[in-house]
Amino acid sequence: MTGDLLLGVDCGTGGCKVSAITHSGSVVASFSEEYPTSHPQPGWAEQNPADWYPALIACLRQVWASGRVSAARITALAFDGSTHNAVLLDAGLRPLRPVIMWTDQRSVAEAAWLEQNHGDEIFRIGYQRPTPTWTLSQMRWLQQHEPEVMGRISRVLFVKDYVRYLVTGEMCSDHVDAQGTLFFDMARSRWSPELCALAGIPLSALPAVVKPAQLAGRVTKQAAAETGLLAGTPVVCGSSDTAAEAYAAGAVEPGQCIVKLATAGNVNLMTDAA
Repeated sequence: MTGDLLLGVDCGTGGCKVSAITHSGSVVASFSEEYPTSHPQPGWAEQNPADWYPALIACLRQVWASGRVSAARITALAFDGSTHNAVLLDAGLRPLRPVIMWTDQRSVAEAAWLEQNHGDEIFRIGYQRPTPTWTLSQMRWLQQHEPEVMGRISRVLFVKDYVRYLVTGEMCSDHVDAQGTLFFDMARSRWSPELCALAGIPLSALPAVVKPAQLAGRVTKQAAAETGLLAGTPVVCGSSDTAAEAYAAGAVEPGQCIVKLATAGNVNLMTDAA
C-alpha cells in the first residue's frame, strides 16, 4: 500500500475508537462509538461480541464522512483492546456466550481456590497471583457453573483478536494479550499446558502468538464491503490497550512510568526484568 496514513482501532471497555494518523503521529481524524456492558447479577460484567464489529463500522463511517480521510490513504491498520476477556467460539466459530469482562468479579471463590491449591505454580509460570480479573479464574467459574459451554469450545480469541478476525479471516494474538489470561508461560513465551489444564482450555483452541507489530492478515473483500476499507489493506496484530498507550507515550526505558486514568487506574513502572 502507498497511502500516507495509519489507522488505529481501539476496542476498549466502553466502546470502539478509530483514529487516523500520519506516519509521524499527527492525528487527522478520530471518532468513537459506545457499546453496552450488561450486569445480570451484582459483580458481573458481560459484553455481547456482536456489538463490537458494528461499532467499528460506525466509527469508520464517521472517519470517511469527515472528508479528511479516504480508504486509499490507509497504509495499514492495527488493533488494541482491553485484556483478560475471552471470546469462546464453537465449531462454527460463533460465540458460545457473552464475554466475561475483566471488570467481572464473579470468580472470587475460584480465584481463592486457585491461590490455595496452585498459587505458587501459577505465579512461577504466569508471574501473577490469581484474582477474578484474570481469564484463568473466569474459566474455573465456567467449569463449575456452565460445563456445557466449556465442552463446546472450539477456539478462543480475545476482544481485539476477535474483531480483527472478522476483518481479516485470520486468527492470532500477541504475547501481551496472551499474558492477560494467566495461562501463558511467561519465561517460555508460549501457552502453558499446566495452566491451560487448570483453565479447562485445550491448547488446540488457543491462537498462535505473534509479536504486536507483526502482520496478522489483510482486509478481506467482505470486510471491505462492510467497512469501506480497501480489500488487501495490511492489518497488524496490535496489543493490549495499556501496552500500546505506554509505548506511544514514550515509556520504553527502565525507570520510566505511566499513570493511566481510564475505566481502571494504573501506575505502570518500566523495568528491564520481570
